Amino acid sequence: MGCGVSPTVAHMHYRRFIAFLDAYYPAMVDLQTTPRKRKYGGTPPPDVMRPGPSKRIKVAETSSPSSSRSPSPHPHEESSSVSYDKRGLHNTRGRRHESVRRMAEKKRHAARWKEWCEEHRWEKDNDPGYKQKVGSKEVHRSDAMSYFRLKEYEIETLPYVTFDNEHNPTVPGKSYNLANLHALVSRKFAFLHGIDEKLDPRAREIELLKRGWELFDANTKKLEERMRAQGKKRKELVFGVIFIPRQPRRNERSCKTKPRPFGSWTTRVYEDGVYIGQWLNFQFDPEGDDFGDTYQRYERFRPKDAEWDWELDVVDDWY
Repeated sequence: MGCGVSPTVAHMHYRRFIAFLDAYYPAMVDLQTTPRKRKYGGTPPPDVMRPGPSKRIKVAETSSPSSSRSPSPHPHEESSSVSYDKRGLHNTRGRRHESVRRMAEKKRHAARWKEWCEEHRWEKDNDPGYKQKVGSKEVHRSDAMSYFRLKEYEIETLPYVTFDNEHNPTVPGKSYNLANLHALVSRKFAFLHGIDEKLDPRAREIELLKRGWELFDANTKKLEERMRAQGKKRKELVFGVIFIPRQPRRNERSCKTKPRPFGSWTTRVYEDGVYIGQWLNFQFDPEGDDFGDTYQRYERFRPKDAEWDWELDVVDDWY
């Protein structure tokens, strides 16, 4: 007989081999798929890259920005968020540019107003004929500066009369006509708001002063409203009437004269830094509709070499 293996023995070996595979294969699967633990134990950190599907998940998370919006069907067009950011940036730059422009404009108006004040400083020696009407309202210098919020160089443009100062007998007090103070603050607000660039300060002086008074009045009302909201009250303006004994009417220079109204005053006029003459200024009544008609007949400019001089009109109630 030849050598061989009986079917019974072969079948038995086959069954043992199958049993061996059934016992060994699960261990191989666990060995390949279970991650190796670190020596100190615990679970791996979340950033450990695992083989298989986790790689695809990682790529998917980093391939597009985290947003709940669907991707734009037009890849070359900017997304709405980018457009919004650019619009917001543009608006911010626009507001900043407008703020800078307004600040520069404000400084320019203030500089021009200060220049006007320096050129129109009133000197008593240059206007010895200044007089006030009897019964006109007068305000002391400190009260005028406080109530009308005036600076030193601003109030120096107005004429004044002096009186005995009980607090300091060596330094006379100064009193200003209330109508002249109205004219000053009206002109000031007109200049600070650039109205003088639209209206000629001389040719259209009346309109300029009235518009300036409206601005001053509106600003004053806002100030008083803020003070009331804070439980404060603005101090009222204190004024009085100063009387000076009558003086005889005379022409000191004995030359040809032209009339000037009571309460008016003159300031020196310069052109390119050179003195060229004098300008006649009037009291301003913001409530007077006939303000312009009243003073149209008066000569406003007197050249420095003129052969005539101003003289007050003949009125009984003056001092």
